[in-house]
Amino acid sequence: MTSRPRQATSYRARIAGTALLTTCALTVTATTGCGLAMRKTTQKAAQVVAEAVLGESVSRFFDSVGQDRRGMRSQDGGSTSGDTPGLYAAVPDVPACDRGRLAGLLAQDPGKAAEWARVEGIAPAEIPAFLGRTTPVLLASDTLVRNHRFENGTAAGYPALLQAGTAVLVDPWGRPVAKCGCGNPLTRLAPVPDRFEAPGMTAEWRAVYRRSSVVSVTAAGAPQTRFRLDDATAPGREIVRPTGTGGESDTTSTEPPPAAGPDKTPDKTPITTPSNSSTKPPTPGPTPTRPA
Repeated sequence: MTSRPRQATSYRARIAGTALLTTCALTVTATTGCGLAMRKTTQKAAQVVAEAVLGESVSRFFDSVGQDRRGMRSQDGGSTSGDTPGLYAAVPDVPACDRGRLAGLLAQDPGKAAEWARVEGIAPAEIPAFLGRTTPVLLASDTLVRNHRFENGTAAGYPALLQAGTAVLVDPWGRPVAKCGCGNPLTRLAPVPDRFEAPGMTAEWRAVYRRSSVVSVTAAGAPQTRFRLDDATAPGREIVRPTGTGGESDTTSTEPPPAAGPDKTPDKTPITTPSNSSTKPPTPGPTPTRPA
């Protein structure tokens, strides 16, 4: 007679134990499921084409119209306004890019000119004036851009990482708009990936590369009358280059110049242009409104 209550108790214990095990199993399953969900949402690294100095871009528009510089070390990185002093560099008396030659090559090939202009958001007839407003410089930092190859009659964009020392043309807002080593049009890479892989780096580049030094250039708040550039041949010396010039009107200083403005140009000795300087650049047109 006394055995029955014990059997009932044992039965209830078994029921409670089963419920407990079921609850634990559900808890583990739910936790595992969350873990799987978290793994699924982990961002995959974007693929960016690494383009070293003196290298050849994929399906380039033209042969080189400029000169890169090896051995430059990337500076501070991050999203940077195009009017930031030291964002770009230059070599005194050595034009980084032949704007006149690029304008001539585009004029000789209407198909490429139409695609080049489309990327830049202008009409083909505006190319000479557009190039006349650009300034040839060297990248002082590894820089993310959207490069554009020419293939099958079309300009096709792709994300690229340009090595410090690459010669580019920048517009009055300080944005890179053309790569001088190939004539390819450039635009800003947006959105900028948080994580990316850049296969194709040279061993020399990889040895000094730092992700924290990669730059993404944004348009300055207003068109610039000049750019403050690092002298690539003399650390600590600054070159002031008027917008739309290629080096013939440079001034140099070891002291920071006064704030930029139409009547505040530093009074320094101009650097002369070498006798074998580039083709005469196109005449600049009026500066348009700030780009988006």
